[in-house]
Amino acid sequence: MEVALVTGNKVSEAEALVIKTGRILLRPHRLEDFDDIHAYSQDPEVVQYMQWGPNSEEQSRQFLANTIAGQSIDQKQNYDFAVELIDNSTMPEARVGQTIGSISLRLPKPDAKLGEIGYCYHKCTWGRGVASEAAEAIMAFGFDKLKLHKISATCDPRNFGSAKVLQKIGMRLEGYLKNHIFMKGIWRDTLMFGTTKEAQAENRKLYRNKQEIFVLGGMHGKKEALTETFGGGIVSRIKLSKGEEIAERTEILDEYYLVMEGAIKCGDKVHQAGTLVHTPLAVRQASMHAEQDSVLLVYRLGPES
Repeated sequence: MEVALVTGNKVSEAEALVIKTGRILLRPHRLEDFDDIHAYSQDPEVVQYMQWGPNSEEQSRQFLANTIAGQSIDQKQNYDFAVELIDNSTMPEARVGQTIGSISLRLPKPDAKLGEIGYCYHKCTWGRGVASEAAEAIMAFGFDKLKLHKISATCDPRNFGSAKVLQKIGMRLEGYLKNHIFMKGIWRDTLMFGTTKEAQAENRKLYRNKQEIFVLGGMHGKKEALTETFGGGIVSRIKLSKGEEIAERTEILDEYYLVMEGAIKCGDKVHQAGTLVHTPLAVRQASMHAEQDSVLLVYRLGPES
């Protein structure tokens, strides 16, 4: 990653901040970004988890005007970047030079040591790693250049793509707020993620995007912490008759399924009694099929949705 400060007679360092990664350029917004920004800002699917939108042309113009005006502030709290594509080899449907999204790092006050990131991207970037690439760059900028102590982010529990991005860049799930934001006519829940610089590398190692299997027994008094939990975590019991199943699903929070009795088939593997199956948040899980009458204990690491 390259961070460049391009200076000139009428350009402040904050205004001219440019961050370059492999495929993208994070740079100040420009008036000529309007068409690209409005293209994704007016898309209902893109903004379904945002507190704003879908935008009218006037709303997109106002966003752009406000962002550009903020570039001239000397004591910055908001670092807003347009995300420009400079290499489209992995997404040929987009063009080089296209503004494919926006990302921001917000501080509660100019000299604060805490920051919060937020972002929004055109659909052509989804599943291509662009959001992670930009978020990695903004995290490095916050920790290494601004010397922040901690960076956080929030997302809607159903925004599985964003939850994956935040975990991949080294954030941990720290909380689940029920009925937290009144948005588009309804009260919605919020997931809270965060990390310090010191914890970021370890958090990346802990990130899981597939089931984990633990075979219990033989512990003989040993204690092993599997994960952290937070307020509102629940334990429930599920009884399945032979042939019944828990359908394919994507969970909002991490869950652990302990096979107490019987046997459960997940994909092509059969788990006997004494097996603990970890299903990570935001990851699509195969169905669980009861090979015989079975009893499961389900440990959910936060409040029931």
